[in-house]
Amino acid sequence: MNRGLYSAISAMRGSERAIQFSANNLANLSTPGFKQTRTVSEQFLALTDHGVDIARGTVGSIDFSQGPIDETGNPFELALEGDGFFAFESPSGEVLSRQGRLVVAEDGELVSPDGLPIAWEERRGPLDPFSTDFSVREDGVVSQDGRELGKLRLVDLQDRSTLVALSNGYYRAPLDAVEINATAVIHQGAVEKPNVSGIEQLVEMVAQQRSYDVASRSVSLISSSYERLNRPNA
Repeated sequence: MNRGLYSAISAMRGSERAIQFSANNLANLSTPGFKQTRTVSEQFLALTDHGVDIARGTVGSIDFSQGPIDETGNPFELALEGDGFFAFESPSGEVLSRQGRLVVAEDGELVSPDGLPIAWEERRGPLDPFSTDFSVREDGVVSQDGRELGKLRLVDLQDRSTLVALSNGYYRAPLDAVEINATAVIHQGAVEKPNVSGIEQLVEMVAQQRSYDVASRSVSLISSSYERLNRPNA
């Protein structure tokens, strides 16, 4: 394959992936605790018609930086400040999230809006779904009506880059992930907003669309040149 054609197609693929990342970031502007995916270019060796060559690829890297804390006054909304995640029990195993919007189910379980029970380090009994006396300390100790009911499980990983992003701001850790002590503190009556700027993402999408169009025109020009060269003489 012509090197110019290969480079143009690679550029188109990179811009397409970058647009997908920005679109997903924009779609989660209202998801508490959501962490944006940033576009990263990587070099790798590729086998071409000219032998082994250096090529560039576009991958996504999750930015786990702190999002703004928004005070809501709702006692069942919890925000994390610092490094760490809440753990939730999904049907397919434990998942992690920075979102702390919770509700009390009829059976006394403290669950996410998706219905996933939050994980506890220790627990001494269910919550009363009809009681409004509910408090959570910075270290995750939960009390209701003057009784300590246990401590929420906070998790952090030695290498967060191994986390796999799921839908709705959840992440799954690999089985061999090394856990470390979370240093995050909990703010009750608040939510952590996404670390995403809508304006920045729109600007990025426009820039990547322009890059895609330029690369696409290059492909068309190179393709037209090949057609002229291979056209039989009249």
